[in-house]
Order: sequence, then C-alpha cells, then structure tokens
Amino acid sequence: MLNIAQSQSFTPIQLSPTAPIGSCSVVAAVDQNKIIDQGSYSFEKQAFWEHVYVYQSLFQALFQADLEIILSTRSGYKDTDGLLKRVIQYGQDQSIKIKLSVIEDNEENQYYKGLQFTIRTVINGTIINIGDGGFVDWPAQLLGNKKERMLISAIGLDRLLPIG
Repeated sequence: MLNIAQSQSFTPIQLSPTAPIGSCSVVAAVDQNKIIDQGSYSFEKQAFWEHVYVYQSLFQALFQADLEIILSTRSGYKDTDGLLKRVIQYGQDQSIKIKLSVIEDNEENQYYKGLQFTIRTVINGTIINIGDGGFVDWPAQLLGNKKERMLISAIGLDRLLPIG
C-alpha cells in the first residue's frame, strides 16, 4: 500500500498511536506547490481528488474493492456549501468514477475546516470505515496567513489485518 501511495507522489508516513513531540512539524513539511492558494478553491478541488485517487488505486490494486467517499461540511470557510459543490463538480468534470455521499454536518466536530471526508470500503463482505481526511488550518495558524491551505488524510492499515 505504501509503495502505491509513493508512486502517486505521496510520502507515506506511518505514525505510532501516540505521536512524539515535534512530529507535526515534520509531517506538515509539504511541497510548496501543494499549498500555494490559487483562488476559487483550486487547491482544495485538486488536493481532495488527488487523495481520493490514491486510495482508489490502493483498494482496486490490492483488494479489487471500490470505495465510497462520504462528505460532510464543516465551518471554517466563508462558503462551505460552495466548496462542497465545487469539489463534487471538479470530480464530475474530470470523469472520476467513485461513489460520493453527502451527510448532514456535525457541528460538534471542528477538527476539520470546510470539508471532511470518510473513506469506506467493502472487503470480503465487511463494511469498513477505513479512514478519513479533511482541510485543516494548521499552516494558517503557524504562519499567520489565512490563505494557507492543507488537506490531510489517513487510513488505518491495522483495520485491514483481520481481513487480509
């Protein structure tokens, strides 16, 4: 799985359940071309679908399993509904074939900003919520620049052990 992600220009990082002090600064070091804001949610649309494509490739290659991406809006963007619509439209414009669902916003979860997604798959008849992701405001807070954007996501490889 990690080799497939790496072949898609992602740097796989496997962290322990408790992250050592300072690991966020190491994990957050990303290529500047992935975080420079281009307006009209250009970064958000592209970054979201890049992440989805990696997971889709992983689960197709290793399990011949399809994914469902469950989207939920979060506060933290001026126009979260517009963000959601543009992200979905970008996938349609790129002819990306994946099942998307939208669920009601959970205001109690404020970890992600603007948009959160859950990654669900079915392997050997077992439905697994394998991971999630969303936009975070860490770079904006660290750099004092509201235009900084970052999308993070992860899957739980340990959730696959009983299935494999």
